[in-house]
Amino acid sequence: MDKSSSRKERIYQLLKRHSEKNIETADIFDYGMHTVGISGELHIDRANVSRELNRLVGEQAVIKVAGKPVVYFAKHVLEHRFGMSFTQAVFEDRTSFFELMESCLKRTDERCVQPSVAVDPFFSNGESRAEAAKRIFNTMIGADSSLKNQIKQAIGAIIYPPNGLHTFLIGPTGVGKTTFAELMYRYAVEIGKLKENAPYIIFNCADYTGNSQLLLSYLFGHVKGAFTGAEREKSGLIDAANGGILFLDEVHRLPPEGQEMLFSLMDRGRFRRLGESDNLHQANVLFILATTESPEKSILTTFLRRIPCVIKLPGLAERPMKERMQLICSFFTEESKKIKLPVTVSTEVLKLFLLYDCKGSIGQLRNDIQITCANAYVDYLTENKNKFYIKLSHMASRFAEGVFIMEQKREELVQNFDLNAVVELTFNDETPEGENQIRKILFHDDYKTEEDFYESILDNSRKYFEEGRTITDIKKSINQQVEEYFSKYPCANINKKNHENNSVLFKIVQERVVSAVKEILIEVAETLHIFIDSKIVYSLALHIETLIERIKAGVYVYRSFRPIDEVNLKDEYAMAVSIREKLEQKLNIEIPGEEAAFIAMFLYALQNNDKQHYIDVVVITHGDTTASSMASVANKLLGTEHVKAIDMPLTETVHDTLRRTVELVRELQTSKGVFLLVDMGSLAAFAEAVTKQTGVPTGSLKMVSTPMVIEAARKSMMPNMTLELLVEEVKNTSVFIGEGAGVPSVNEGKSADDKKNVSEIVQGDYFDHDHEKMMMLLGRVLTFLNPVKAYELLNQVYTSLLAQLDIAPDRGLKIKFMFHNMSMIERIISKEVFDYVKLKDLKKEKKAVFLTVKTEYKVVENAFGIKIPDSEFAYIVEMISIYLT
Repeated sequence: MDKSSSRKERIYQLLKRHSEKNIETADIFDYGMHTVGISGELHIDRANVSRELNRLVGEQAVIKVAGKPVVYFAKHVLEHRFGMSFTQAVFEDRTSFFELMESCLKRTDERCVQPSVAVDPFFSNGESRAEAAKRIFNTMIGADSSLKNQIKQAIGAIIYPPNGLHTFLIGPTGVGKTTFAELMYRYAVEIGKLKENAPYIIFNCADYTGNSQLLLSYLFGHVKGAFTGAEREKSGLIDAANGGILFLDEVHRLPPEGQEMLFSLMDRGRFRRLGESDNLHQANVLFILATTESPEKSILTTFLRRIPCVIKLPGLAERPMKERMQLICSFFTEESKKIKLPVTVSTEVLKLFLLYDCKGSIGQLRNDIQITCANAYVDYLTENKNKFYIKLSHMASRFAEGVFIMEQKREELVQNFDLNAVVELTFNDETPEGENQIRKILFHDDYKTEEDFYESILDNSRKYFEEGRTITDIKKSINQQVEEYFSKYPCANINKKNHENNSVLFKIVQERVVSAVKEILIEVAETLHIFIDSKIVYSLALHIETLIERIKAGVYVYRSFRPIDEVNLKDEYAMAVSIREKLEQKLNIEIPGEEAAFIAMFLYALQNNDKQHYIDVVVITHGDTTASSMASVANKLLGTEHVKAIDMPLTETVHDTLRRTVELVRELQTSKGVFLLVDMGSLAAFAEAVTKQTGVPTGSLKMVSTPMVIEAARKSMMPNMTLELLVEEVKNTSVFIGEGAGVPSVNEGKSADDKKNVSEIVQGDYFDHDHEKMMMLLGRVLTFLNPVKAYELLNQVYTSLLAQLDIAPDRGLKIKFMFHNMSMIERIISKEVFDYVKLKDLKKEKKAVFLTVKTEYKVVENAFGIKIPDSEFAYIVEMISIYLT
């Protein structure tokens, strides 16, 4: 047997084993496999798997059902299991496959040959089964995402011949089991599986858990004298549900004898009422059972075997954050309809509802939103307000509990939403389920996949043919759709691979610079036979971006320039000269000649991965993840790991942070020193203390930012770089990174004579110089507070305090003021307050300043609905006191 035949046989045998293993499954598609699964299990390339499967399909050994994904079945196993014969091996879609199964299969085991005439897959109203399912189940948020597989299972259970499959719905309280069961019933009626007037009965077994006799009586009915108080014969819910669906919630509360009576009914279609011994009653009932417990632990094994379809509904914590936002918007819209008023919600409230630990899942989320709206409604009525507005103070204090342990959700929050772009959102009847207006504001656009694009073309083509349009007209419409798609989703966006790194890089470097550098490097590398990876592209692009801005500002002195080693750097220097010339042409700039030598050393350093030649960079900042985030960006972009981070939580003492820093520096065992990048306060004094305790040379720079970390990491890898030169270079050039990427420059609109030099830029107000980046940095530190809104308010307080206390504007003070105050507001909202040891002494010594601060902060307390304790005011007084003249 040749290699190809052996491979084909292995694939076929796997399909057979898989089908036989899943012989009791509820979902017909569990009998099949797709190419990815086969490839992973047999370790065969996916293209070869597809090739062999197509051969098996051609040999009529395997059945292929098109869709997303394409599913393959072992034909013999499927025919044997369902007692039927397939005369075709390829189905164009799942609907036609389902129709065949339904029209062909019988309840008995008699053989059935596939009919020669295809079954009409459309209902009387012209709607296909798939369209009916989409219309009904799409009312559930998550139908195309977290609930997609569950809906597929539900559809399979309903249409399964002859009468559907009994189904278990499992999941914690509040996930929507009752709603899901009702949609299954509606779908069964819609496709004609049940009559239009078919009953749908809901019964919660937990309501009668203390009286099993009464519980069984409600279900099965009873005869006269069956138990004390049974004065006449009475039918039960089984009778009422005959010909329809009976939904039993909390079915684990059903006693063992009740479970046995139920599976007897499922097996035989007959049952006895409570107290009967002779009579049998007929009933055709489809059961949907729900439980919050594990069925294996709470349900009899004999009963569980009668329920082939088990659907697990995910809890709120398991669902994507986008779906949680959709649920929140939907619930606020519902409340707006109830009170017949537009409901305006601050984005801080939305953030907290997105992040808090909602124990009761979706049902609890709905209740919490109702309670919050009720609290706001009281204010609206009693205070005669002209606007129904919901802010943080309307939320119960328990919502804030544990919000800071949700740090892992911050990245998903930033990726999915642009909550800092707005201050508040309004829900009313004109925004159904909050979707139309809300999606434009909050949800980032998702790039369509190529499969979605082609599916859209196919759907439109079918529609045009049904409308009777001419071929010429159809082609024109489709061509227009193609042009619109590719103008909106260019190829670079559809097939990009380095999504994460590119998205970060393009916020700092102009895309045209990256493209130019990449094109030039590829061309030069081929000529000199040098390998170029993404690390070198990113690094050189960052360097060129900085250079362009330095040239514009007239600042490009090469203080760190050293003569190059022409022997060891011969190839790199030739490459650098060529790069410099091509960059001048591509970017239409004049690059100083020293850059060739600088780029040569730069390339040599990037290709030399010997870590011992690097100067270590350590980022230390206040906050739980701020330093880690900046270090991670630098390491990813530059393909290195030598940028380290120390995060300083607000609850940690300076002494403990210093101890951790000393331990880290000792572990690094560096020979060239350590460069500390810190944000503010006492961290600036770490360098001297670290050197004293470790003997390792250290340099330090305050007011760290992501561009500064990237610049430090780049230059720390230079072979001739010293610690002193590194500190100077980063201080003088980091402010230029990102200037060309759309961030307003301090030089914009000024004449050459008016342009500030580097030292003036560094000493300027960082918020004003680079406001957008500072807001981004604050956004990383904060959990649910809107930094834009908070900054506007706190800046008013800051300006007023400077004026009243006669304090000169100071960049360091403003940085500390903003970070401390925003963190303080979040802590107070979360009921976490810092104590101040010598509060009485401070209030007495700084009485006038203390009163001034308390007065100015009333606007903050009113805006956020909080009460700032004196201990927190003490820290603010202490912060600004050192700046008093």
